[in-house]
Amino acid sequence: MNDGRLAAGIGAALAGFGTIGWLLVRGARLPGGLIWPDYALLGVIALALLCFSLAYGALARQQRRLERLRGAVTIAAGLGTPLPPPPAGRPDSIERLRQAVADLIGRERDRRGMLDRRLEAVLGAIEDAIVVVTSQGQVSLLNAAGKALLGGRSGLGRSLFELFDRESLAEALLLAEGEGPARRSMLRGVDGGQIEAQIAGLGPDGGALFRFAAANKTGQRLLEHDLGLHDHSPPSAVPSDETLLEDLSAISLDTETTGLNVRRDRMLSVAAVPLHGSKIYGAVVFDRLVNPGNRIPPGSTAVHSITDAMVADAPAFRSIADDLAAFCGERVWVGHNIGFDIAILRREAKLADLPWREPVGLDTLRLYAALYPEAPDVELDAVAADLDVDVRGRHTALGDALVTAEVYRRLLPLLGAAGVRTLGEALAFAERPRMIRRLQRALGW
Repeated sequence: MNDGRLAAGIGAALAGFGTIGWLLVRGARLPGGLIWPDYALLGVIALALLCFSLAYGALARQQRRLERLRGAVTIAAGLGTPLPPPPAGRPDSIERLRQAVADLIGRERDRRGMLDRRLEAVLGAIEDAIVVVTSQGQVSLLNAAGKALLGGRSGLGRSLFELFDRESLAEALLLAEGEGPARRSMLRGVDGGQIEAQIAGLGPDGGALFRFAAANKTGQRLLEHDLGLHDHSPPSAVPSDETLLEDLSAISLDTETTGLNVRRDRMLSVAAVPLHGSKIYGAVVFDRLVNPGNRIPPGSTAVHSITDAMVADAPAFRSIADDLAAFCGERVWVGHNIGFDIAILRREAKLADLPWREPVGLDTLRLYAALYPEAPDVELDAVAADLDVDVRGRHTALGDALVTAEVYRRLLPLLGAAGVRTLGEALAFAERPRMIRRLQRALGW
């Protein structure tokens, strides 16, 4: 029941009790019965109480809407993201305020993006093929000529090692790490052909820019880029209660399992995405299938689509445990119901007779519930929708880890506005939803 209905019910109950009390008192004092002024007075009192309860309910609803708007503006101001679209229907004063704030944010984003658009236009107009890659060879930028030169197998995030001989490309990337101007290099394609390129380094471990003479002019002005692929998560350090959330190294982690019983079920896949403060490093992730050693129940497959055939050749947990531990390092584990994932991994380590280091866990479900104690639904889909997070790859370990990372990122400005700025404060804040905490502990999380 929402606050408005609850207030109306309380008001109606008070009016009813008041009426009964008045009737009893007046009836006791006037043996001849009540007269019409008494009924009129009772009616006025009942109507006043009902109007008060309805007004209180309407005020509570407006207050919740304003609180949601404040949260959306806080997220937009902290992360530079747009406000979520307004609901359908005729806008009222709150929605007009939302639109005015959204217009202000949009104009500021347009102003800041003007330089990027001009730079895109300049690079897109270059007739030679321009390709930028990370130090691992992932394509992070290419223009129309570069896309035409590399063919259908090119694209953002794809590896140049798929197109060129590994040895010649590795030599070119090594050459780019040196100081000085752009240098010429000869690359061998996987088909045996050779192509000359000018290559310039982008700083230590920053990747390189390749410039190829265009054989044919495309006439197009196209530029595709995702320079975030060059970002590297800072080395993880041992966190303390005083570590600021904006400086906190974390891992958004999720598992898919044969079921939800942490005392019996086994892990099928695990994925982790590095974070540092509000920055998500989606280009470098951990994503592995795991052979559970037994059959997967059909009901579980219906949820996450992992079949027995998919994990038949996958390694056991023992074979990936060291890689997962190295990837997570000293980072804090973030997840929606992260206690479940920790319990599953703890049991897998015990079954494999491996050492276990208990991680520090931040539960996005509890953090959201502490921020919005009246929220009717705190499951991941509902929370993502409320925070305007685009949900993709749901019920896959990597998909859920990416969604949770974005949820956590959007919670950070809200936590800061609530006075929660350090890891210790966040852990204490997550203890507030007592009913949720008791339920999770009863389930073994």
